[in-house]
Amino acid sequence: MKKSLSFLVGAVLLFGLAACTERERDIPVLSVTVTPTELTLQVGTSSTLAHTVYPSDATNRSVRWETANPAIATVDNGRVTAVEEGTTTITVITECGDRRNTATVTVVRGVTGVALSTNADTRLIGETLTLVATLTPENATNQNVRWESDHSNIASVDNNGVVTMEGAGTTRIRVFTEDGNHEAWVEVRAVDGVRFGGTVTLPAVAHTTRTEAEEVFASIIWARNNVDAAGQFTTYPHEPGTLFQWGRSASFPLSGDVESWGNTPAVPGTIRDALWIENSPCPTGWRMPTEAEARALLAAGVEVAQDWNQTGINGRLFGTYPNQIFLPHRGRLLAVGGGHTILSSGYWINSLHPQHIGMTDADPSMAWFLQLPNVVTSASTVIGLPQASGLSVRCVAIGSEMEAED
Repeated sequence: MKKSLSFLVGAVLLFGLAACTERERDIPVLSVTVTPTELTLQVGTSSTLAHTVYPSDATNRSVRWETANPAIATVDNGRVTAVEEGTTTITVITECGDRRNTATVTVVRGVTGVALSTNADTRLIGETLTLVATLTPENATNQNVRWESDHSNIASVDNNGVVTMEGAGTTRIRVFTEDGNHEAWVEVRAVDGVRFGGTVTLPAVAHTTRTEAEEVFASIIWARNNVDAAGQFTTYPHEPGTLFQWGRSASFPLSGDVESWGNTPAVPGTIRDALWIENSPCPTGWRMPTEAEARALLAAGVEVAQDWNQTGINGRLFGTYPNQIFLPHRGRLLAVGGGHTILSSGYWINSLHPQHIGMTDADPSMAWFLQLPNVVTSASTVIGLPQASGLSVRCVAIGSEMEAED
């Protein structure tokens, strides 16, 4: 029985060899090549490997394909499909002669896009901004990017995405991915001004929604000059500019009946902050300051400045040298009965005085302002004033707000 079985197995093997080699005795397979020998695919994509059997007139030129790791890449008749990130080997094998050749397949997670941590920012000349580029997908294999500035004289950027404001103006900082050359950009603006900021306390106001003191953080870039005509700064920092009513962009008349010119107080119980957006006298890219920002300016330090820089103009200096701005005394126009007073100057703030928010039995015409008494012994403060009064305007840069550091 054993002899019969051995004879049968031997016959089958001999027949198999004969089926492969008997007709190939004169034209056997000598080798096989595969093209390309290195292949990089993104997860989920496919590509076909080509093979060539030598000699070209070999009788049996059939082949089969194998993958060393089907968890990374599979192969079907030379068609390779990327499964998961990694590297594996695809082998082509001739049916006759067991000739072999291989291709190395690298599977990557390709980049499909890139985004930046912000889409706009305003900083002082000399300040820096660190941009963070996030690739899609976040676990993409190639995380390399390059950075470029449209105008390096306005803002430069290094290989780590750190932007340095070089000179006044607006430009774009761009990031490009090495994989796929995907692009994102942010518009940055470098301005000449002074930054003041820190944690300040907004005081409690009885009979309003702010019955307890509130701590807030305010950091902002202040312009060096007052507003002159609407949409324009004065030429020099010591020039007082013109006066404005609260929530109106037209310059204030220096004589005549103020009330008849435009005393338009807010409706009781409402806040007219939106008016300083619609009717802001500030130039493009600038806005009115908030109460918190005005209080942060006061917290930076205040000193009386008589005949500032020998200009003949009095005012107050805020901050400490050399980080200071000068607010000139212009006086103010009275809301009731008209007339100009030089006893006290002031600068409007972008909100109503909270004493009159939600109180139907009170005068709704009051708004916050930064008071600069002309009397050198009097302290500057933030208080309320009728909206129809005429005050100076000092703007802050839009987009220059900074968050408190942890």
